[in-house]
Amino acid sequence: MSSAGEFDPVKTLYRGTTGSETASGIFLTDDISVAKSYILNGGQAMKYEISSSGLYQLEHSGELILGRGINTGSTTISTEYQFIGKELVNEINKLARPFSP
Repeated sequence: MSSAGEFDPVKTLYRGTTGSETASGIFLTDDISVAKSYILNGGQAMKYEISSSGLYQLEHSGELILGRGINTGSTTISTEYQFIGKELVNEINKLARPFSP
């Protein structure tokens, strides 16, 4: 998931924690304002840095589904990154760091 070098840029993704996450799948977004809108139950905004090559490999293996979504609390359109599988979710969550502007 880390960058393979200068030609493999890192993509920063975000998630707002809710306290009701499941272990079999996780959604991240490329828009911090969208992620913040999902914070519930004392959760927080988390930041994930994942290499472009890692995202590419996951998408082509079927473990990552990319989509466009409209945030229900606003009209913000963002890219949604849905990571699938318990083992992958565990690895992705190891990358999580609290977001601080």
